[in-house]
Amino acid sequence: MSTNIPEDLMNNVEKNLRKHIKDKKRKKHIYKAAAAIISLFIILPGSALAVAKYNNSILYSQEIDLARENKNITEVNETFKYKDVEFRIKEIVADATGMEVIYDVSDPRYSIDEITFGDKDGTQFTEWGFSLPDPYCDNKEKAFLITLSNAAVDYMRDNPITIKINTLTFNDDQNSNKLFDKVTSLINPKDDLKVDWNLKMQIPMQPIKTLSINKEYALDIGTLKINSLQVGVLKSVFDYNFIPKDKSITDIFPTFSIRLDNDYNIANVSHSYGLNLGETSSNTVGEYTVFGSEDNKGIHGTQEFNSIYYKEVSEIGIRLLNLSVTYDFGNSNIYKIDKNNLPLTFNFNGEEFKLTAIEEKENATEYSLEFNKTNRIFTQLRFKFSDTYNYQSSSDSDDIQFADQSSRDKLHNILVEKIPNLPAIEDRFKIFNTGVIRSRETIPTRASEFIITEGTKSFLYDEEEIIWHK
Repeated sequence: MSTNIPEDLMNNVEKNLRKHIKDKKRKKHIYKAAAAIISLFIILPGSALAVAKYNNSILYSQEIDLARENKNITEVNETFKYKDVEFRIKEIVADATGMEVIYDVSDPRYSIDEITFGDKDGTQFTEWGFSLPDPYCDNKEKAFLITLSNAAVDYMRDNPITIKINTLTFNDDQNSNKLFDKVTSLINPKDDLKVDWNLKMQIPMQPIKTLSINKEYALDIGTLKINSLQVGVLKSVFDYNFIPKDKSITDIFPTFSIRLDNDYNIANVSHSYGLNLGETSSNTVGEYTVFGSEDNKGIHGTQEFNSIYYKEVSEIGIRLLNLSVTYDFGNSNIYKIDKNNLPLTFNFNGEEFKLTAIEEKENATEYSLEFNKTNRIFTQLRFKFSDTYNYQSSSDSDDIQFADQSSRDKLHNILVEKIPNLPAIEDRFKIFNTGVIRSRETIPTRASEFIITEGTKSFLYDEEEIIWHK
């Protein structure tokens, strides 16, 4: 069963926590792992652990079947019991791009909910993450995905590892779809579902194929370089570096068209990470790398698409379509709030918006903002109404028109002719004419002013396709 998540929840949770960490400790790492179809994403501040949930019971199910056929999977067959419910860890497939653990459960209402991942002695690796199936799906066969750092990959080649299962989750209501309940169950699992199961074993690492690309896009806002492509059993992953011209750029989210011979694909995941200056981290899927200095900082990211591990592909084409770029405005202008004179109209760098309502709630105040659907410059602005980070932010998105809409339309028509599956890419990523039209900021106090902390712009590109030949 799919999960309905309010618009932009994942993004707002991530942005609020990221901003909190950056303001409190400029040198802290922010790390996350991602699944292909994400329905819930929680980042735990101050930790290298990341948790994601996806809607299917098994991620990369087609790739798992192919791994079974080609004997690139490790049989485990270890059983654990919780009361009268039996969990059987069946198989594990692992390579440098990640590891998936497949298990059966006798009662599909139960799922594995929290794990830790460490060395042979159970000491956790410092950087890793895991993805879980939606507990509201009713399949008996399920799986969880573990994101591996370079250090974990190197360790696993010659040593056994420990997967510790700490808690389970129980879905007693197949029709329940309450977001609050799901978030609560993830952060505060029930005590009576705690377990202490340990799976310790040596897991063979399947070989990956690494294809060198080393091609650059010289763009108006910076240089984007595609480094290499890793072809794994579960997925294909290429990584890139971005050197921005503007020092205020903290994040980019690129969208690419992927062509495998004459077959056009949609990427499953795209993620890149804003960088705190002067830090470094390992260079692996699901992590970020910070490189350079304050005068020359860089952004590292990865994008994945369907595995071609078992396919004969003569030519791979990668074409940049869009960059969603986040700018950090630091201490921007202070905007005063006159609650007796609503609605209030404001202008930020040419972007006009309104504070339309202030609603007093129990122990909180909600500020409602509206944005024009035409003449837009930013796709989203982010606000800070008080010094506390204990607040909620939500937004609604819709089709919008940009200030440069005429040139964007011409560029869009050119791309339609070049990329057959462009409508499908547009439908998934909403990269062409989508922006926030309403937002609600709820804080535990009253505010007499606010600042704008960040803004996101969308850039379309008609760049030459980067081609790798066999």
